[in-house]
Amino acid sequence: MIKSLIQNKFLEINFILFPIWILPVYFLMKFFILPPELTFLIFLILLGETHFASTFLFYFNKQNRRYIKKNKTSIVFMPIFLCICFFTDGN
Repeated sequence: MIKSLIQNKFLEINFILFPIWILPVYFLMKFFILPPELTFLIFLILLGETHFASTFLFYFNKQNRRYIKKNKTSIVFMPIFLCICFFTDGN
């Protein structure tokens, strides 16, 4: 049995599992309805900050912390290494 993230199936599919609608709405608002700066700020506050807050809650679960400690190389060190490689110019 698959565990549901939230009770409302419509919200679960559209906001968590398949939020494909966000990009077209963003560009429609940016180019036709609001100034680009205001559109960016609205989407950052409404969608970006809530995403970061919900992702941060992942670390409060003891099982998740154990998983991160066990897989520290692939979860912590590899992204840092890739960022260093990407942002250095190779000289």
